[in-house]
Amino acid sequence: MKNRAVIGGMVFNEPEFYLKTKRGVKLYRFTIATERKSGYIDFLPCVVREENLEKIIPGADIKISGFITTRNYTFENKRKLDIYVYAAEFNEYVEDENYIELEGAVCKDTVFRTTPSGKEICDVLMATNFKHISAYIPSIAWWENAKIMGESNVGDTFDTIGRFQSRNYTKDDKNHVAYEYCITKINKGGKINGSEN
Repeated sequence: MKNRAVIGGMVFNEPEFYLKTKRGVKLYRFTIATERKSGYIDFLPCVVREENLEKIIPGADIKISGFITTRNYTFENKRKLDIYVYAAEFNEYVEDENYIELEGAVCKDTVFRTTPSGKEICDVLMATNFKHISAYIPSIAWWENAKIMGESNVGDTFDTIGRFQSRNYTKDDKNHVAYEYCITKINKGGKINGSEN
């Protein structure tokens, strides 16, 4: 399945040890701050191998390419989901970028709704398998794309384009950050539908 991510922006923090794989590879987590055309800044979690740490310089502009993936784990007896971009390659930075190509299957009933302001939105959990790595990507779609995803069935496969985004929200008087894949274009039967929030 197709899974490609390109992120350009500023390295926001020092990399911190994330985990050690079964093959003994040490991975480190860091954040890239990237600005949308609207001026909103997304703070996106990324992961890099130890041998590439010298390329992660806080405050410096960077462009990475790789793939978007997830990791399930348990914390304080609760199931958690990490979503991040794995940095496989490093390219010359030109401008802030946030581009995802993702082919995946709907793996859970979608939730279509209308916001109080009248916007149509659909929550989707996309399952993808890339390089023998299975991931379940929390996703959202707006407007026409929301209708398409809302009418889909579990198992339906879609070829999509979008962005990785961070979203601040408040719950129980506490501030939280959600990370998700925002679907902006859907290739369905050779016809591309495009819409954003």
